[in-house]
Amino acid sequence: MLPNVNYLLSVLSVGVALSVGAALSPCHAQDAAAPTRDASPAQADGPAAADGPAAAKPAADAFVSAVRLLPENTGGYLRAVDLPSLRAAWNQTTLSNLRSDPAMQPFWDAQEATAQRQLEAGGLKVGLTLNDLYDVSSGEILIGWLSYPDPQRPYTVCLVTDIRGRRARADEALATLDENMKARQATRKDISHLDQTIRLYTLPKAPGQLKIEQIAITLDDERLMAADRDATLKLLLDTLATPPTSAPLADAPDHLAIWEQVGESEPAEVQWFVRPLAFARIMREIAGADRGQRVDIVKLLERQGFTAIHSTGGRVQVAEQNFDLLHHGFIYAPQDPDSKTRFKLAARMLDFPNTDATPLPSWIDTETSTCARLSWNMNDAFWAAETLVDDAFGSEIFRPTLEGIKEDVEGPQIDIPNNVIAHFDNELLHLTDNVNSDSDRTLVAVRLKNTATVAKAINKAMESEPDASRIEESPEHPIWKVVPNAEADFDDDSFGEFGFGDDFEDDIEEDQPKPLLEQWAITVIEDPSLGAPGGGYLIFSSHASQLVETVNRIRQQQPGQFAGQPDVQRVLQQILKLGGQQRSMANIDLTKRSWRIKYKLLREGTLRDSDSILGNLIRRAYERRQDDHEDPDLNASKLPPFAEIEPFLNPGGGFMQTEPDGWRLRNFLLK
Repeated sequence: MLPNVNYLLSVLSVGVALSVGAALSPCHAQDAAAPTRDASPAQADGPAAADGPAAAKPAADAFVSAVRLLPENTGGYLRAVDLPSLRAAWNQTTLSNLRSDPAMQPFWDAQEATAQRQLEAGGLKVGLTLNDLYDVSSGEILIGWLSYPDPQRPYTVCLVTDIRGRRARADEALATLDENMKARQATRKDISHLDQTIRLYTLPKAPGQLKIEQIAITLDDERLMAADRDATLKLLLDTLATPPTSAPLADAPDHLAIWEQVGESEPAEVQWFVRPLAFARIMREIAGADRGQRVDIVKLLERQGFTAIHSTGGRVQVAEQNFDLLHHGFIYAPQDPDSKTRFKLAARMLDFPNTDATPLPSWIDTETSTCARLSWNMNDAFWAAETLVDDAFGSEIFRPTLEGIKEDVEGPQIDIPNNVIAHFDNELLHLTDNVNSDSDRTLVAVRLKNTATVAKAINKAMESEPDASRIEESPEHPIWKVVPNAEADFDDDSFGEFGFGDDFEDDIEEDQPKPLLEQWAITVIEDPSLGAPGGGYLIFSSHASQLVETVNRIRQQQPGQFAGQPDVQRVLQQILKLGGQQRSMANIDLTKRSWRIKYKLLREGTLRDSDSILGNLIRRAYERRQDDHEDPDLNASKLPPFAEIEPFLNPGGGFMQTEPDGWRLRNFLLK
């Protein structure tokens, strides 16, 4: 629910092949055991010894971490602290068997091109392949995303890696790069800066291309640096040579705050840092999205108070005690000293109170694959959304719309604030399963204080919904199935009456997005097991069958066995051991189940055709890639049967805690 989650996923998806993915590539014999270093005094401790993200300024003869080279206008970075050590740690994880198993070898080989495209999609177009980077990196490796004052391309992406002891390999990689650039008819210009040579390659423009594509790269005996413009490398070299005139990112208050919270001196194999809105703007520019007349979401969030989230960041430990992966993160959103409230405007919806750990609802199905439980002040969040909606539409539309729904004689005439939202009880559950052979199912349940009032309102709304039909005839709590009419016709004369022509009608039809779900179902159900008179749930599901099964268990008080399963108990116990007795969110992921159907459909090449949210999203991405003339092939046909990888998939989970200055995140994958 927090903005940082999507950005975290974006950062990790771009960097996964570079960090954890490094361990999935063929390793040199010396890499698998320990880092190799030159024996000079300045390098004796290795780069990870004194270069934590917010470490004190290094001595003049100490190796300077790439983090200290980044300027204050950095939107985010991803850093493998020591790549060879990461490989060694990865080889101790259960997941590493997926790489070492001969049955998986063809699949990983087929994924190299896909991984390369992921990095390039994140803006890392520096001419070096993943294997090049694995080969030349002897210590840290960092990707940084920076804002840049250029209207045509207001961002820059850089890569910095430690190559101590591997200069010869790096020279070979650059020689190969030079040949590749010649083959692509790129022009090369050598620029001297601070007695160091920067190679600047300019690639020829493709038809219709507006932005000039460049690759700038330089190296010495300690590090290799690459970027998409030479000015970025000059900035990094200047910072390395002399103290910067302005405070670097490493000394920025929000950066220091993150590492104070998650422990800069604690061991970690991977570190990440993101300023959510700045990073979102950079990634949007990299993607080249043309929004036309649509709302600028980033500016909208800025206006609506979400700048209160200054930054997010964390560290990932690999093969740590009982964990394959252990993540400790923090979302830094301190109290505004000039404000009486924690947040302003729509950002007030970020109200996630901590609650005591309590048993999961007994009605959760045994075959559930993921379960997330969120504590959220939904009543206040609803009203906090008012300024967001009005701002997005450019007029006061929120309250008039609610009044219209209540008063319109041709509408459902329901009072949403008083008859629905006011009865929410601050708890939301999100569950998924895949008991079908061809799709995932998802269910959301909002706990209620007064089911009778909410049921009356929902039933009245569904009765006036033309795409809805009853599939269960309980008079108090019927189950409604909705099949959106994606082919609804517009009256030919409808827009002409208002002065709009045929072109406008065509634009409207083109802008109509296809429904994310091909069908969905909704109901309200009282749950006596809650021990509160009138208490129950408003439940929404992507599949009517899932909702019917859930409702029947609640009505008949027939408990599922989800919470009592050994893997679920392992996750819940680890959440408590990590300090999650009080939390605002907790989640459980039984990967053997959550991967099962996705993997099967991926292997068969039918994932995008499945009746699920994921399938629909993949279909949309597939269509965009075709429009962009990109190859959408996932190279999944070489995957072995799921039974061969299932033994390597252990459960995971995590929790979030609300704190005075933000939210603490702990996530893990068990061994």
